[in-house]
Amino acid sequence: MRRPRPRTAPRTAVDLALDAFGRIDSVYNAAAVLIPTEAVTAPAEEFVQQLMVNAVGTLNVCHATAAALRKSDCAAIVNTSSVVVDIAGAGRGLDAASKATIPPLTRHLALELGPEVRVNAISPGHTLTEMTEDLYRGQGATLEDGLRKLGSNVMLKRVATPEDIAGTVCFLLSAEACYVTGQVLTVDAGMTAV
Repeated sequence: MRRPRPRTAPRTAVDLALDAFGRIDSVYNAAAVLIPTEAVTAPAEEFVQQLMVNAVGTLNVCHATAAALRKSDCAAIVNTSSVVVDIAGAGRGLDAASKATIPPLTRHLALELGPEVRVNAISPGHTLTEMTEDLYRGQGATLEDGLRKLGSNVMLKRVATPEDIAGTVCFLLSAEACYVTGQVLTVDAGMTAV
């Protein structure tokens, strides 16, 4: 079987979901790529790769799901930005630039898809995932040292787990957030508050 092209992969996933469940009520755009590199020396191809996944991938999923979401009684999309959009960090310039597309895209999609579909975004801080594990390991002698070091810089004194982020996403996708749209909710243990 041939692998779907990036633009058609979301449409294929939507078709499979509709076949299996008959409807789509919510979408969480969490796909990401992180290539830690200095923006001043990075090849343009690395920036394009981050843009294609972090920005264009998000847009493609929104395109593919919009019609199905408009048929739902309580439709919502949550996109993923990052605190690196607002806080400069070594080796994060390309990631920040690609994630900086998400807040305005989210606001415009909220305008275009409303009132049938609510569209919001989250902007997480340090979160331990498979993608970030090596990055955090490089902050200390061990992964635990790196997590301690990064956690000491935020008010809650720890790095987030995926479950910490999931709670916020679930809230934004739920009926409890039925009057919230076009917003970017920062989930960073107070990192950007100081």
